[in-house]
Amino acid sequence: MTFSRTRSETFGKAAEGLSLTEKEKKKLNIDLIIKIIDRMEALSAECEDCRQLLPVIEQLTIELSLVTSDKDRRKSFKKGARKLEEHLVNKHKIVRKGHYPGVFMAIGVALGVSFMTALDSPAFLAVGIAIGVALGGGAEKKAEKEGRIL
Repeated sequence: MTFSRTRSETFGKAAEGLSLTEKEKKKLNIDLIIKIIDRMEALSAECEDCRQLLPVIEQLTIELSLVTSDKDRRKSFKKGARKLEEHLVNKHKIVRKGHYPGVFMAIGVALGVSFMTALDSPAFLAVGIAIGVALGGGAEKKAEKEGRIL
């Protein structure tokens, strides 16, 4: 009986075989890429675009062994990973953890600064930030329940 590995397992084993430091793993977003690959594989059964992007995953696995020594390969590697993530965000509305609080906090700051300037009261900045954090946290929880967080 033969067991085949998933693409994320193959990628993970390739990363382990390189003996990357934690700093290098973080710089290359190895853990995030593994999560992205898992999602792409799961969605490929129903999404034609995901199926068409599967060769990008194969290329990432190949390039992984070369990224530590070649700056151009590192750029290509990151570009491929970004392409996969952009597909998940744009087509399936799957985002990184912390995405919604960041977006809503920025909106809250913008609104707070607007009201602070218009009404000449610095308290509005704090109110804007608080509202942004609250709305962002709520959106994040909703996305987690829906399984749209990497």
